[in-house]
This record gives sequence, C-alpha cells and structure tokens, in this order.
Amino acid sequence: MRKLLILILLWCGVNSAGELLIKLGTGSLMDPQTPQELWTWIWQVIRSPLIMAGVIVSAFDLLLWIFILKSGDLSVVVPLTSLNYIFALAVGCIIFHEAFTVSRVVGILLICGGTYFLSR
Repeated sequence: MRKLLILILLWCGVNSAGELLIKLGTGSLMDPQTPQELWTWIWQVIRSPLIMAGVIVSAFDLLLWIFILKSGDLSVVVPLTSLNYIFALAVGCIIFHEAFTVSRVVGILLICGGTYFLSR
C-alpha cells in the first residue's frame, strides 16, 4: 500500500504539472466567437509551447496512471486520486493567486475524508 500511495502522490504531482502548463498556455488564447475564429483558436492551441508541453506531461501522466491501475485495486486507486484536489488547491493559490477559502478547504477535506473511508 505504501508503494501505491507514493505512486499516486507522484501521479498527482505530474498531473498538476500538466494542468499548470496547459492553464499557463491558455492565457494568450483568443475567445472564439465564430466558426472561423474556432479554427484560429485551434491553431493557437497547437502552436502554444506551454500547451504542447502540458500535453506531453499529460501523456506521461497517462502512462503512469496505467501503471498505477495495473498495480492496485481499482476500488482503492481511484478514490486515492482525490488527493489531486489538494495539489490543485495549492497550485491555484500559489501560482494563480486564487482564493484560499474556508469552503474550498472544507470541501477538499470532506472529499479526502470520504476517500480515506472508501480505501479501507
């Protein structure tokens, strides 16, 4: 179980890194209003180095996820991924200066608490 938890924490870090890169890359994208602008937007996504780096990191994330699923019980592994909410809260607050509110923290603690009971 310890090895599995370490792998899931690693997965959470890799997953958060991929999401961070993609989020950073979206800052310069236009908001498409027409079908023609949608094609321009898709081209911007494809040409964004940050988004493409995020896609590559996310591909590694998927490979790690496949390895984790092979290594553990689905009913244990999937609930443990809720630890990713903690990573997302940290990245959102530290990098993007999002609000660190009591309701967000309580919500994440409730999810993680429920995960703890599911994994037992």
